[in-house]
Amino acid sequence: MNDEPVSRNKEFEVHRHMLEFEHKWTRRRGLALIMLGTGLASVGTVMVLVFFNTFHIPSLRDGSLWLIFALLVLSTVVFPISLIPSGLKTLQKGEQPITDTEVEARRQAERSQLFAQARGNLPEAYTPHGRRFALIAGGGIAIFSVTFLILVWGQPTPLSGPGRIVGIGCALFGLVVMAQPLVYNRKAADALQQRSIRALRQRLADEEHPDTEDKE
Repeated sequence: MNDEPVSRNKEFEVHRHMLEFEHKWTRRRGLALIMLGTGLASVGTVMVLVFFNTFHIPSLRDGSLWLIFALLVLSTVVFPISLIPSGLKTLQKGEQPITDTEVEARRQAERSQLFAQARGNLPEAYTPHGRRFALIAGGGIAIFSVTFLILVWGQPTPLSGPGRIVGIGCALFGLVVMAQPLVYNRKAADALQQRSIRALRQRLADEEHPDTEDKE
């Protein structure tokens, strides 16, 4: 009686199973973020300690060392630590029980999304603006990473080794972001629109002709 949806049909149960699957992976993603943030922050703290052990406390006149130090702290300590509260929030979200109201809201949201995509209102990544943003964002990350590599490359081994790993990893990530327009291209956008049209027609047909399996 409480929040029972109007119809608990096959589509409703499909969405319930999808939410259960998503909640499971949300919990795993939360744990992964916590573990990743803790591990990277620990490694970053060691790198910062190695920095001070190698160079001691740099003079205020040593602007290049202070810039390397600031980039090192941001990329290896501050950013990883920020993953931990995000992971805790994600884990808490995944542990929430699934209600009938949530399932019905998910069903309606998917129906609205299918309507929008069938009319050509596609996700941002498929639009020209989204593709331009991916190129700009990925290029910015790659340029920042290359700058970081240039500053770290000639430093002594205790600092340059981990710094090179971080810089190369971030540069590769930037290149991956820049490659998104190759995946979310015009052909993929047309295919998504056609899939949405077919899925929407199937949903409407299922409503007009309810399942007879349950009656057998």
